[in-house]
Amino acid sequence: MHQIALDVFTEEEARALLAARGVTEESRVRVVLRRSERLPVLVALLAQRVPDGAEEVADLSETAVDLFLRWETDPARRETALAGRALARLTLGQLTEARADTDRAIDLDPHWEQPYLYRGMALFSLGQPREALPDLDRALRATPDDPGARAIRSEVHLLLGNDAEALADLDRLLEAEPEEAWALVYRAQVRLMTGDPGEALGDVERALARQPDHAAASVIAGVAHRLAGRTAEAEAHWARALTRLTEETAESVEDFEPWGNLFLLHCARRDEESAVAARRGFLAAEPEPGSLQQWLAALDRFRRLLDLDPDWVAELARPLQERLSEGGGGA
Repeated sequence: MHQIALDVFTEEEARALLAARGVTEESRVRVVLRRSERLPVLVALLAQRVPDGAEEVADLSETAVDLFLRWETDPARRETALAGRALARLTLGQLTEARADTDRAIDLDPHWEQPYLYRGMALFSLGQPREALPDLDRALRATPDDPGARAIRSEVHLLLGNDAEALADLDRLLEAEPEEAWALVYRAQVRLMTGDPGEALGDVERALARQPDHAAASVIAGVAHRLAGRTAEAEAHWARALTRLTEETAESVEDFEPWGNLFLLHCARRDEESAVAARRGFLAAEPEPGSLQQWLAALDRFRRLLDLDPDWVAELARPLQERLSEGGGGA
């Protein structure tokens, strides 16, 4: 692991430079601080012209890093800049470009593990989980307590149907962060698939105690109760999930996650008309290939758990499969 890092401004130094250049509006200051990672050359560039949108920031960020790479000859500093840009591109959904940056960083130093983590993230999001797994394994061998890397690998294992491996990663993650709601929900799904509904229900109840409005936890709690024959409890959880997801999709129509969870909820309730409408919202939000794969895998888990008609599920899944074959919304 590299011990060298690019010199950066403190937040106070970055704010002082921005103020001197006339950039004082707090929302724009925060954009520059976040996108520049306080790298002096990038703060200075963005201070000249603070753009309105994230994509425009990304264009300027790319220009700044390319200039830095042209000036800098130290391989370690060049690799650090490439890895930093790869992370920014991942955040913006520029997956192919992020993967290219990580490849360049790894070529400069194959022994630094951080670019392997970022490449694994890019490959996973690009819909290539099998290719992502070796990079994530390597990153975790170097930093086994990295919760982010372990979280992503657990999702890869879950997507690939490696239930035991997914469960092991989630157990390890929850040892360090016992009330991490999303991890409890993921572990509950694995436990349902491995025939342990009691433990699964315990996980989602912990998640809901931590975050009572966690819609995905309510959806999975409903599934667990339905499997146990407690129809009234299942419907109560699903009704709460429906209320919350309806609110979330109204608040942000461009966020594919609540739309995807709403789609799964309606599938679980066998409400075809509502499922089709939610599917339309999910696809309109342009999920990336990896996310399409995740929701298709979740739908297949629901099919098996709830004994849904395979032909009915296949028809509901078909537009997602078609979008995935086209490359998804974020490739």
